[in-house]
Amino acid sequence: MSTLAVRANQRKLLMLAILVMLCAAGYMLVEVNFSNPKLLAYALKIRTPKLIAMLITAFSIGGASIVFQSIINNTIVTPCLLGMNSLYTLIHTAVVFFLGSASLVASNANLSFAVDVVLMGIAATIIYSWIFKKTKHNVLYVLLVGTVLTSFLGSIQTTLTRVMDPNEYDSLLNTLVASFSNINSEIIVFSLVLLASIIVVLRKELALLDVLALGKELE
Repeated sequence: MSTLAVRANQRKLLMLAILVMLCAAGYMLVEVNFSNPKLLAYALKIRTPKLIAMLITAFSIGGASIVFQSIINNTIVTPCLLGMNSLYTLIHTAVVFFLGSASLVASNANLSFAVDVVLMGIAATIIYSWIFKKTKHNVLYVLLVGTVLTSFLGSIQTTLTRVMDPNEYDSLLNTLVASFSNINSEIIVFSLVLLASIIVVLRKELALLDVLALGKELE
């Protein structure tokens, strides 16, 4: 990549970073009562976890989309086609269904998140490793199978919720539906540590992604 292109990209990143900081400052300070220290502290206490959660979500989704789109050489489709959302909801529902919402695994936010991540990682590795081998590493076939898996896993999750105790389902729904108005602040630190660990482990793969972003190989 030429020096001019690198500088242009750096300027774009700098402008985006400035916009993000301005938006974050606006979210934290707009319509805040600065004359009352207690009200100011209360407002910042409520808004800070939401802001951190929004930044984590934006960085994670953006990073996952770039990696996914670089690998399949397509900037339209998203990682949702692999059925990861349905896999997560199924695993989280199964944990509450078989262990109960009052169990230690379900009631402890950090432990519940850790169990969901570990089980999801193991299940996704086994399922998609087998699919890649069967399709001879054909990404299009993997995406098609992922679309079918989305419906299949979603159907299993729906079946579990239908036979679940209503009280258990109500407790599950509070943790299953993503909402920035109901942030689980207990797992923010754990999420940051996990995200930082992934970045450190996969930092050497960034050069490979740059190569993949060059486009299809010319014959």
